[in-house]
Amino acid sequence: RLNTTWFQYIKTITNFHVYDPNSSELKNVLKHLQHGTISEANEMSQGTQIKLLLELPNGFQGLLKPYRVPRNYQTQPDHFYFSDVERHHAEIAAFHVDKVLGFNRVPPLIGRFFNITSDIREKATAELAKTFFISPGK
Repeated sequence: RLNTTWFQYIKTITNFHVYDPNSSELKNVLKHLQHGTISEANEMSQGTQIKLLLELPNGFQGLLKPYRVPRNYQTQPDHFYFSDVERHHAEIAAFHVDKVLGFNRVPPLIGRFFNITSDIREKATAELAKTFFISPGK
């Protein structure tokens, strides 16, 4: 798959940046992440929060971190460190701030809405599918 968008993007990575902000490859990667059809969804076991590894066309993979709390959510001062929630919007903002500042060292990130049933559950691996609750009333 040497001519895929992903391979073309990887060739632009250097010791100084993860992406060239003016390259068509970055735009193509972001477009694939935003609009690529999910062929498989699998749960990742690492970390303290749920994350899904999504298989997309042309050898792409995306990491899904579900929306958990609104941007203005404040953590309680006496909370246990590992019980805090991952803030996906902070990672998306980090990509855009990194790009504006010209550092170009944060991997490409996008925000995307999914239909849990048609986009995730129907494409889930057997292991992930066991974790979905299906109402007996349906």
